Amino acid sequence: EHYDDYVSILRKTFVFKKGFQGLAVATRLLCIKRPDYFVCIDGKNKDGVAKALGLNPNKLKIDTYWDAVIEPILESPWYQSTAPSAGDERAAWNSRAAMIDALYYQPNG
Repeated sequence: EHYDDYVSILRKTFVFKKGFQGLAVATRLLCIKRPDYFVCIDGKNKDGVAKALGLNPNKLKIDTYWDAVIEPILESPWYQSTAPSAGDERAAWNSRAAMIDALYYQPNG
């Protein structure tokens, strides 16, 4: 429900034109706020993330992001495992979803 509200506000704020569907902007802003929960999807990592999740990268849009990306991440064993108690491991844990960007980032993507 909160995500749908966010997308609605985003659509009112930005002009969505052919070729710009707001996925990179929307997901980057979400990652800034909740790096434990969201992963940025853009042209540099879209193919890799889509492949890892068994998706067609062309079907990955702002309207499919929640169901196609976030729900599988939330259901995954690595996401649901117990958080480390402190230190660098805990810091990484607190940004675990956002780090997917780095795993699949292709500089020439």
